[in-house]
Order: sequence, then structure tokens, then C-alpha cells
Amino acid sequence: MTEVLDFRAEQMKRISGIFITLMLIAKRRFLQLLQPFGLTLPQFITLAALSMYQEPCKMSDLTSVTLHDAATMTGIADRLVHMGLAERFHSQMDRRVVLVHVTSAGLNLIKQIQDELLNDSLTVYRILTDEELAKIEQVFSYVLRQVVTYISVEDTHLDAALSKLELFMCGPTPCAAEDTAH
Repeated sequence: MTEVLDFRAEQMKRISGIFITLMLIAKRRFLQLLQPFGLTLPQFITLAALSMYQEPCKMSDLTSVTLHDAATMTGIADRLVHMGLAERFHSQMDRRVVLVHVTSAGLNLIKQIQDELLNDSLTVYRILTDEELAKIEQVFSYVLRQVVTYISVEDTHLDAALSKLELFMCGPTPCAAEDTAH
């Protein structure tokens, strides 16, 4: 039994090392890719979330889905508004609610960055077969599910948490029903 645990511990060390190395390389490459566009990583994440959501969204929802705290999100939103990539306004239904929406300039910038990222990914991963890519996608999806379960939500809320992240990245969620007149 001890040998099995020792083997598993060593295997986890190797997997963790590989994963951390991949994250560092990917982050460095992504920051290099963002540099010509004048965005930081947090600004890109926020702008990408807004562009995929496509509707004005509450700051609190944006904070939640981007995993930033409220003060950080306020600063990011300020900079995106200043750059003309997003707009911020109060809800007509509840003046206490602050909404953020991507502008057409922000949408265009995200499209350029996504095109560049896709071209970069196609080049980097060209050596992988379709089957290998499918397996990687399957494994990463499974690992993401396990990590989200471990760090942030109870099993009973896992599907809701993952759905919220997926819906936010794919289109409007219930916060789209928020009055968007501005």
C-alpha cells in the first residue's frame, strides 16, 4: 500500500511540475501576444468575458466570473472605459446596480486577439492529431470540473457554477434581463 501511495505521490509531483511549466509558458506567450494590443491579462480576461456575454452585465457578476475582487474589477473597468473598449452605467431599474458593456471597439480588439491566438495555437499544436486533441479536451474538462469542485463549490452547486462560467462565456445569463437602457 505504501508503494502505491509513494508511486502516486511521485506521479502527482511530475504532473504538477508539467502543469506548472505549461502554465508559465502559456502565460508568458499570451502576455507577449497581448503586448502589441496594449492590454494586460486582467484587462483581456474582463474584455473577453464582456464580449462573449454580449449584454450589459452587473459589475458583481463580472467580478465573480473573472475571479477578481471588487476593487480590482473597478480599476480594470475604469481603464477599459478610458480606453474606449467598454462603457459603464447605472441600471434604470436599480440605480445602485452598475452595469458594464463592451463597445464595438472592444469587440473588434477581442476579435483581433482571438484570431491571433487561434493562429498561434494552430501553429503550436499542429503536431497533434484530432484524436489527441479530443483526448486533451476531455481530460482538461474533467480536471477543470474537479478543481472547481475542490476549490470553490459544493457538489450540489458544481453544475450551476460551471454552467454560470460557460454561459457567461457563450452568451447572456439571467443578468441580461437587467434593464439595459442607458
